[in-house]
Amino acid sequence: MTNMKYNDYPKEKAEKRHIGAERPFELDLENIFLMLLVDYRLYITYTLTGFLFDLSNQSNICAVTSKRSNN
Repeated sequence: MTNMKYNDYPKEKAEKRHIGAERPFELDLENIFLMLLVDYRLYITYTLTGFLFDLSNQSNICAVTSKRSNN
């Protein structure tokens, strides 16, 4: 193979993202809060939540609702 050790490999610099560099969410703050309340009270599926709030991407719903359960 090679004679390189682990410490000999070049280290990559971690790229820092600017604040707000993420893709904007499809809902405003009021609707996000309403979606959280509905999810907290009814615990419905992401598919039904997306249908009720007219969202095309279920990963956005997962990201918002999972933040409350990771505390």
